[in-house]
Amino acid sequence: MKHLFITLSLCFVTIAAMAQNKADIEVSYTVMSPNFKNGEVDVKNQ
Repeated sequence: MKHLFITLSLCFVTIAAMAQNKADIEVSYTVMSPNFKNGEVDVKNQ
């Protein structure tokens, strides 16, 4: 019984670690900067 509990705990920890590595979270943002040559605002999406 003790061996079963340890095995299930180890499987749970392994699955949690794999899920954390697999969760690719992408962040996007918009950058606005003034262009001093022509007086306009440059907008870049990244």
